[in-house]
Amino acid sequence: MQPSSVIHVSNSNFSDFLIESILSQRSYLCVGLDPQLRYIPEHIRKDAVRRHGPGIAASAAAITEFNRTIIDVTAEFAGCYKPQAAFYEKYGSAGIQALESTKEYARSTGLPVILDAKREDGSDTSEAYADAYLGLIDVLNEEGGIYKAVGPLNFNAITITPWIDAPNFMPFI
Repeated sequence: MQPSSVIHVSNSNFSDFLIESILSQRSYLCVGLDPQLRYIPEHIRKDAVRRHGPGIAASAAAITEFNRTIIDVTAEFAGCYKPQAAFYEKYGSAGIQALESTKEYARSTGLPVILDAKREDGSDTSEAYADAYLGLIDVLNEEGGIYKAVGPLNFNAITITPWIDAPNFMPFI
């Protein structure tokens, strides 16, 4: 299975997409992708160090490879996938790349991918989180003007903290 370079944008809303997935897969299973190096098999860790040297790059590579294995093994049983942002973000840009790669590989199965991030904040910050993980982001064109484009972290859904008030969670809706 090779991940698609095309970003999936469902024609239906997320609830319909998830229900369609559950029905077609005949499964409620949501596979959490919360990688911790201590749980990744030694042969994957050693291969990552051989290819990237010790450090953060190898750690992110091991996470990506482990996630691909988990996705390959669970694709016929899962209803959706849910990577937990913190396990990737702690590795900085290499971790974010691992998160992007994991999302794209999981998305290549045709199943929904939910980012577990529990974001909460106010006003412009909520809008920025919603744009980053669910919507369109501002990017520059050749003349320095701004246009909207699908960003690299575009997920099908994101978790948010339920006790934030309406003005702060509305950007996610």
